[in-house]
Amino acid sequence: MNLLNIFKLIFLSILMCFCTAVNGHELNCQVQVVAPKLQNNSANTEIFNTLQQEVMNFMNNTKWSQDIVKDDEQIECSIFITLDEEVSSGNYKGSIQVQCSRPVYNSSYLSPLFTYKDTDFQISYQRNTALIFTPDRHTSNLTSILAFYAYLIIGYDYDTFSLEGGTKYFQKAQQIVTNAGNTPHSGWKTDSDRRNRFHIIDNALQSAFKPLRKCMYNYHLKGFDVLYEDKEDGINSILSSLEYIRKVHRIRANTINQQLFFTAKMDELKNLFSEANQGQKSKFLNLAKEINAVNMSTYNKIGKN
Repeated sequence: MNLLNIFKLIFLSILMCFCTAVNGHELNCQVQVVAPKLQNNSANTEIFNTLQQEVMNFMNNTKWSQDIVKDDEQIECSIFITLDEEVSSGNYKGSIQVQCSRPVYNSSYLSPLFTYKDTDFQISYQRNTALIFTPDRHTSNLTSILAFYAYLIIGYDYDTFSLEGGTKYFQKAQQIVTNAGNTPHSGWKTDSDRRNRFHIIDNALQSAFKPLRKCMYNYHLKGFDVLYEDKEDGINSILSSLEYIRKVHRIRANTINQQLFFTAKMDELKNLFSEANQGQKSKFLNLAKEINAVNMSTYNKIGKN
């Protein structure tokens, strides 16, 4: 092999490594599918195992944006599907639990962003059926639900790195809701449970909830991301960011979006303020009594540390 060919091989190897590093997909999603009431034979078990692999491939191998994403920038998330009932051949009811987290600067810690158990989960699935998503129309409830949460996850993540940075992904999630609105499946409609997918994304894009999105941005980028360098300043920034939730709470108390914030953050806040100074603890506890009173039994442990 001559020198020119060697250089070509080296160049191609570098190019392939570069492409692998920067053209990765947005999500690193762990998936588990269980059906404890239905796994009564090997055929069923095989179907659910296949579904698990198909969902994982769908979430991780779909390119959800036009952004260049490095492997170490992928969003860590997980999906836990429970199938409780087979209402007819290949048609199932159950739930899907979705979680995602965000890395904290100068730390190995992952800060939870979103945790939600969706019980409006009705799907059709036949073994070896490809999962295909079409953005401009509803083709199946399974792929619409998965795509909805993919865009929601990306939107939540982007909101923590730039102010309202996740808007276009929330809008994509809202388009999925619109496309699915005329289907018989629950979870997509305004006149049903106010904790459903419709209300989660409708609230996220309303101007009344912009302070909550500003909280997400300041809480992470100006709060947790500076804790390593200046703990006191970071905690003070987190306290200031929670004031934005107070603004939303006084207009629209205890909406699903506020509940989602504290479902994800309750333990994190307890652990953080357990290490804060007394003034910071007191300020947080007084604020929590107003905006998240339901979790005060957890937060009250802060004052005992």
